[in-house]
Amino acid sequence: MRVDIGEVAGLLGYTSRELDQDTSQLIDSCVEELKLATVPKYIKRVLDIEQLQIVGTNISLAGSEDLSQLLAESHQVVLIAATLGLPVDAALRRYSATDLTRALVMDACASSMIECYTEDLNQDLETHYREAGYYLTDRFSPGYGDVPIMWNQKLLDVLNANRGIGLSVSASGTMIPRKSVSAIIGIAKRPQARRDNLCAGCRIQDHCKLREGNRYCGRKI
Repeated sequence: MRVDIGEVAGLLGYTSRELDQDTSQLIDSCVEELKLATVPKYIKRVLDIEQLQIVGTNISLAGSEDLSQLLAESHQVVLIAATLGLPVDAALRRYSATDLTRALVMDACASSMIECYTEDLNQDLETHYREAGYYLTDRFSPGYGDVPIMWNQKLLDVLNANRGIGLSVSASGTMIPRKSVSAIIGIAKRPQARRDNLCAGCRIQDHCKLREGNRYCGRKI
């Protein structure tokens, strides 16, 4: 399991060059502890799209302009969910009660770790489908753009993620374990545009809470 130190620094309000020795050592310590605690798991499912409907589900793309645009040329989608597991949540709760500084740093490290894990899964999918002559869209998760966070429940239900990897959703739409990701990726027959400027064209970029924290809701492959 890996982390992006630059991302961790950003989540903590620094650039990687601004990290002092003590903070760098604390990050390294948190990463090593997380590697021991993490129980990474994922589940995926490939489904057809017909007339803005994911076939065999109750998920319609018609209500989301963002997804309709992203998947306009896709004939199938990959639904995917990934998690670092409950032991990471337990470690974060423990340090929240005993060492708040370590808890904050570990939380940032765990956020980066689940993103890196999901990116690696995404890259494996990219390689597989390119070899088969297909192309993937960007990854898109509930809570991005105009897709509400409550869509987490829809995706996990279709994936049967509770049974498969022990992943569930709270009443507020957040996932349990906390350090988890669900996403939709389109499969198309020709190359798909990528968001080189991850915020360009987003309707909420001027009041995005992620941008305020030096974060982004999508990634380049």
